[in-house]
Amino acid sequence: MNHITKILMGVVLGGCMASGGVIAASIQSLTFQEISTMSGGIGTSADNVVWSGGDAYGAGWFNGITPQGIPVLSNNQHFYSAGSIDGAMIMGSQQGNNAFAVATIPGFNFNTLSSAPSGTINNGNMSLNLSGLTIESQGQSVIVAANNSSLNTSVSKISESRYFYTADWTHTSNNDVTFLSTGAANPLANGYTWQMHMEGIARVDATYSLGTKTIIGMSIEEIGDRSAGFSNSALNTGGGNAYIGIQAGTPHSFVSAGSNDGQILMHSIQGAGDFTPGGDLFGAMAQPNTRYGAPTGTVTDGTILDIDLSGWGLDWGSNQFTLPPDAGTLSMAIEEVDETHYFYTLDWTHMITSEENSQYANMNTFWHLEGILVTAVPEPETYAMMLAGLGLVGFMAKRRRKQL
Repeated sequence: MNHITKILMGVVLGGCMASGGVIAASIQSLTFQEISTMSGGIGTSADNVVWSGGDAYGAGWFNGITPQGIPVLSNNQHFYSAGSIDGAMIMGSQQGNNAFAVATIPGFNFNTLSSAPSGTINNGNMSLNLSGLTIESQGQSVIVAANNSSLNTSVSKISESRYFYTADWTHTSNNDVTFLSTGAANPLANGYTWQMHMEGIARVDATYSLGTKTIIGMSIEEIGDRSAGFSNSALNTGGGNAYIGIQAGTPHSFVSAGSNDGQILMHSIQGAGDFTPGGDLFGAMAQPNTRYGAPTGTVTDGTILDIDLSGWGLDWGSNQFTLPPDAGTLSMAIEEVDETHYFYTLDWTHMITSEENSQYANMNTFWHLEGILVTAVPEPETYAMMLAGLGLVGFMAKRRRKQL
């Protein structure tokens, strides 16, 4: 009986300990973004920031030094997250030019075509293999991986699945600068030393909170960089986007703001301006709302969002539309930030019927929302299961004492 009690106690305590942190977790992706203020000081690129059009780009920088000690570039050149998947470098995947980063100087392109990156985070330390990290410029391909292939650096934990990181290293060229046209090595580049700096957010396999949670509210905001590639908003602007008629050109964009700090509140009907100020659409003010029915939603096991937006509406000029998802309740994947916060992204369509508005009958509308949703703590039954397990252990221990 003592043996069984130890096993059960180990299962219960093991489950509790597992929710406390991620050990030796595989990195899924990296972003390149300025984190100095967000990370509480772990970021260092503010010392090398460059300003362009009023925006600061300091997420990463690079330069080269000739064997004679002369800089290749007059100033450190910078790069930052951008591309087809919101600027995330995906571990285990080979990515082409400009898929995950864009340089502020024209003609420099980053890729990982020669070898997919990989990495882990273990007890506050990050280990990276960036042996395939390459810069293409002036007809040449330059490998800029760390000299010893493996790069080790410290990280700062944000949540169970995300960490701030910063990394600095050098690479000395040795027959690994090649001509793009022929693939032949350029011997004149041997001995050049490349200095590299990157910082941003690393995403790892999450330790998800099990159970069902009720959603309290949802923000509408750009999460591309922070979500490490989960969002597809780099294709558009703003946290929310809408197309009326055809899905082409620049969408109508809107973000969180209003009397409830921009939250779409569950179990509450909200009018125009309550959670977003909206914006101009074809010369008339367009304001999303939930005047036709309060939304409801749940999060299951930290990975799935189910939400009812059947009351979604739009005030556009003098017209008021009800524009719920034609598919009904939406079920979408989400990314856990912590026990009660999640990154989400939603997409749906609605065709306006003649009963809804005869003037715009049969016109399609296309919607995109993304941001952070907030849930209540896990439903009581989630904790009940844990307490039942602890109760069983206590009962068996008491029974054993009586037998003695």
